[in-house]
Amino acid sequence: MNTSSKFSKFLATKLSNLSTDVAKTSTKSCVPLFIGQPKMPESLLKKDK
Repeated sequence: MNTSSKFSKFLATKLSNLSTDVAKTSTKSCVPLFIGQPKMPESLLKKDK
């Protein structure tokens, strides 16, 4: 392999690792948002009569 080919492979690998890490971080940070949602106030709930 020549130098530009090695550099391209290196760069592609680094970008792939970075994007994988960003996706993992995004997924892990979304879970607490769904778990920690506040309850809806009683005044906004419609009551069936």
